[in-house]
Amino acid sequence: NYAAQPPAQFVVQPEGDVETEAFVGRNRPGGTPYAPDSECGQLRGDAAISRRGEIDAVFRRAAGLTQLKPRVLSRRPWVIVFDDFVGPAQASALIARTEPELDRGIHGHGYSDERTSRSAFCRADCSADADVAKLDARIADVTGTPLPHTEYLQVVRYTEDQRYAEHHDQSHHAAALSGVRLFTVLLYLRAPDEGGETVFTALNLSVTPRAGRALFWTNVRDADPRATEPRVMHEALPVRRGVKWAANAWVHRQSWRPAVDAGCFTETLVAGDANCGYEDPFQA
Repeated sequence: NYAAQPPAQFVVQPEGDVETEAFVGRNRPGGTPYAPDSECGQLRGDAAISRRGEIDAVFRRAAGLTQLKPRVLSRRPWVIVFDDFVGPAQASALIARTEPELDRGIHGHGYSDERTSRSAFCRADCSADADVAKLDARIADVTGTPLPHTEYLQVVRYTEDQRYAEHHDQSHHAAALSGVRLFTVLLYLRAPDEGGETVFTALNLSVTPRAGRALFWTNVRDADPRATEPRVMHEALPVRRGVKWAANAWVHRQSWRPAVDAGCFTETLVAGDANCGYEDPFQA
């Protein structure tokens, strides 16, 4: 009685000769068959953000973490860069543990020329590494959310001419099992010799990759975290010389890791489901 693919409302049509199942079976972190929705709904957990103003509070606190050398690039919406976030040992551990697993990057639920980099997830065994665990803990502290709300780190490698076209990181329904992607923390593990900037066109921001640096931004609105913030559409410009290594940390409003570890599809709609009785706690 396991679901063979995502629920109908999330099924993505094949792109070229690549079936959606290729993404589900090989690139989804976890690796177990999908568990019944009635069991997964119990794993949703409490919302990390439940009141207006809480997102602003998270970023105001993060801007004061002087040991990480923060610089506020935008306040509406929030974008912060930390110049001292990832240590050399942490970067090396992430790369060493994921490089053998690198495969063609995914855009949405399929392959696309919009994203030409290669990527791999730092799954449970990788995240148990002491250096990786320290980095996970730092992300949880800076974002003010419990670690289980953060997806396993996705390590990305860009070689020359590889890029990721303009896109938005928030692709989850507010009523999904793991809720929306509240925040993104983009870690620069190793910098290319030239190119590879992260650009937010609507904000007129361009950030140069530098080893140890991290970008932190909100994907949703402070006034209502169930609503996507459109101004943080961004792109990774092509690497012109050298190799760029980075890692994505996507932080959800609801718990993510326990659901994935249990074999649940985190985009299943569960809010209001009779099996879990969930009601959104947001207060405007």
